[in-house]
Amino acid sequence: MRTLKYVMTVTSMAVAVGVLSGNTLAKELYLISGEPTWTQRSGKPWPFHVFRLDGDKLTSVWSNESEAPVFYIDTYQRDSTLVISRGLSSTKEVILFGSTKLDEPRVIRSVNGDTSVENHQLIVEASGIRFLSLQMYSGKTSGVLPERMYFNLSEMRQSSAQALSKGYEVRVSGVSSPYTGAPSNGVLPLIFENGSFRFRDSSLSLGLGPVPEAAIPIRAVRGWNLIANEIDFAAVIPLLSINVTERDILVYNKAQQTWTLYTLPGGATRARLINRYLVGVISQPNPESSPAEYKELPPIQSEDVVILDPVSGLQYMVHLGSDCEVLWIDQETAFYRLGIQLYQARIRNNDFTDKVLLVSDPSVKHIHWAFPGTK
Repeated sequence: MRTLKYVMTVTSMAVAVGVLSGNTLAKELYLISGEPTWTQRSGKPWPFHVFRLDGDKLTSVWSNESEAPVFYIDTYQRDSTLVISRGLSSTKEVILFGSTKLDEPRVIRSVNGDTSVENHQLIVEASGIRFLSLQMYSGKTSGVLPERMYFNLSEMRQSSAQALSKGYEVRVSGVSSPYTGAPSNGVLPLIFENGSFRFRDSSLSLGLGPVPEAAIPIRAVRGWNLIANEIDFAAVIPLLSINVTERDILVYNKAQQTWTLYTLPGGATRARLINRYLVGVISQPNPESSPAEYKELPPIQSEDVVILDPVSGLQYMVHLGSDCEVLWIDQETAFYRLGIQLYQARIRNNDFTDKVLLVSDPSVKHIHWAFPGTK
């Protein structure tokens, strides 16, 4: 275990934003297995399962084995929302799971013919009302911008853009998997101009404070991705045109109105949003990858993870072992995976202690998400 210091904090002028604390550990923990992108070896998608952790066993509460493959798996843990998209060759169906009970999914949108769901975003208003924004694409209307529709998740009905208040925020589910598929899954591309970030999609509003020049990474940048946009912070990573041994990450503290530049070890470390933390398996680029050719292969993983609390600025490393993946962190408790084994640990002095083996089962190997809920 090694404690790391952040590099730089700079202040920008912006409108103050209220901050809420993260949710506490629920009575039940759901674990989600699957792979939302095509595997490198077999060319077939993994089956998708939702498990409930019952003591020392996993209870399956929902499965997608016999259905169309899942393209995207988006978990918005702090907003109690889980969304999956599936279809044979394009997204034809968007499914919402119950906000706290994950064995009662509902189909939000189903399309046929040339129409498909291009992408979707979770939009949360200051009042807490949640909308799912769906961008629809039709192969018959080449050159026409995809249509965007809105679904009110609080009232379970279709809505309109006019129903959104000016104070909404667009959530980001974060990178889907730390080692398989393209690192662009689950993130939103940004454009940086005139000292500020904005969405590439002009129909969405971002509203972060301007970025002082001192906070911009010196490394060669070919683009930006938003990997987190929570009620208390946002996180942006640069897309680099060169191979590096470290990764920069820009964090905006919405209460303090400051931008902080952090450096994560590992040139291919993918910071994932887990509850209110950014966590990544320290990894190096695959030598066969070619960013210039947009050829992205799974990175080479280490046995260590880096954990960043974006609000407090605390950053540290923990040694876990081969094929490791942190699934859930809440206050002093962590759940993580080592191969086919699921562990629970206590967080003390920036380390995982009092480790307990909960489950040893082949299905654990493909679990990449955890989600708090109730039975």
